[in-house]
Amino acid sequence: MAAAGARATAERPLGWVMMEPNRDLHRHEVRVRGWPGSTPMELVALTHAHGAWVEGLSPPYETRDYVMRRGAYEADAGTA
Repeated sequence: MAAAGARATAERPLGWVMMEPNRDLHRHEVRVRGWPGSTPMELVALTHAHGAWVEGLSPPYETRDYVMRRGAYEADAGTA
């Protein structure tokens, strides 16, 4: 995504919306990032894994570099 974002322009912007599990909170986090620009991922919502409910968060959004947790896609993170 960083490589694709580096090619983004005002005429051809790129947006990234991700929903990843937060096992500490037992819910998913919805984060967004847009290019061009240098804003890090913004946490904009918390949600049920299948969208049964969504809790939108109010600005200012939490911003930080996002590091994908090991095991995010495995059914059992202990096997990663």
